[in-house]
Amino acid sequence: MVKARDNGAAATWAIVALKSPADAKSRLRPYCSDDERHRLFFLMARQVLEALIRVPAIEKVFAVTASDEVERFVNDLGASVLRQPQDLGTQSAFAHALGCLEGRASPCPARVLMISGDLPMITPLAVKEFLDRCRWQRGVAIVPDRRRQGTNALLCSPPDAIEPCFGEDSLRRHRSAARARGIDAQLIESQPLSIDIDDHEDLMSWFECQAASAASGLDSGLTDWLTRHFSRAPVRAGVIANVDCA
Repeated sequence: MVKARDNGAAATWAIVALKSPADAKSRLRPYCSDDERHRLFFLMARQVLEALIRVPAIEKVFAVTASDEVERFVNDLGASVLRQPQDLGTQSAFAHALGCLEGRASPCPARVLMISGDLPMITPLAVKEFLDRCRWQRGVAIVPDRRRQGTNALLCSPPDAIEPCFGEDSLRRHRSAARARGIDAQLIESQPLSIDIDDHEDLMSWFECQAASAASGLDSGLTDWLTRHFSRAPVRAGVIANVDCA
């Protein structure tokens, strides 16, 4: 997605890493059919991409993927695709995407937002509020996941401020990478951006937060998927209690 205003070096661009659908959300296999996982993957990807497209401060929106199906889906939404030869995980996808952007003829942006494609509660307002709180000087800003172990959003200014360190324990590794470079790492809490979906406990946390949230702009397909899932799926032992949705 390329918006009307393109200030080159003054711009903010966003990148979403999207796996091949057949391999996505594998930890949900005991709880969801393949068709359910496939539908959830695309519902969340749509929610994320459309939220980014609707944020005026983000001038270009890219998705990096190795999937033909995902490429068609992203093009239909009006975002741009960066193809990678094969799916080697989120960290590899973002590194590949940054390499592609550095090789473009147009000037690189001032900062790049790398964000998960499985944030069911993301809204344009949540993204705008995050960007508004980020400082423009050299450094990084991080939105942690709800467990405060992973990274759901990483804003790098400039784009090569640090190498992307997505994967296990990425919050600690991103902060360590910033310290090693001698740059600031700003930690920003955002409840709508903290819920990502990897396992069934994440689904339960999303269900609790969805019920408590007054947020607007959430896709009705996501709400319907979640309602149907919990209306027919047995409740897993060890349900999360007192989920903080404030």
